[in-house]
Amino acid sequence: MDLNAKMTAVMIGVVSLTAAITDARSGKIYNWLTLPVLALAPIWHLLARGLPGLWSSLEGFAATAAILAVLALVAGRGLGGGDLKLLAALGALGGYPYALWMLLFTALSGPVIALPVMLRRRIVGYTLKNLAVNVSARFAAGQKEVSVARGSLGGKLPYGICIALGAVIAIFVPGLHG
Repeated sequence: MDLNAKMTAVMIGVVSLTAAITDARSGKIYNWLTLPVLALAPIWHLLARGLPGLWSSLEGFAATAAILAVLALVAGRGLGGGDLKLLAALGALGGYPYALWMLLFTALSGPVIALPVMLRRRIVGYTLKNLAVNVSARFAAGQKEVSVARGSLGGKLPYGICIALGAVIAIFVPGLHG
């Protein structure tokens, strides 16, 4: 991994960790963190790697935005605005194909982080029943939006933690960095 890739990995780690902490503490991922990264990531890659870096950053952003848009169309809006902006910013910062791996590892980290909490609170069965009720309300009853966390015994998972875990794990996928 060259120096630019190492610096990018450190930036991803710092941004991800900061988002995880703010989401765990306040339930928010703030614009003061995500918007500067989203704006500066393409510039960073242009300066560090020239036009190929710029295109990789824009492709990372575009791939992230496209996948999140398709998920929203199919499954409804499940992520908050801060989560979406953080994923887009990290996609732009990591570039393509990092963004794809980040999204995969982020999705896989959700159950890994939620399961111990559900086991400790003894709500695994309740959570699965709640999921089934919400899926049926979404699809069978034709509701456009369903809030899984509203009124749930499990509460809302600060997804910034899952995003941080997925983002950091994706840094270590071999062959992603020049």
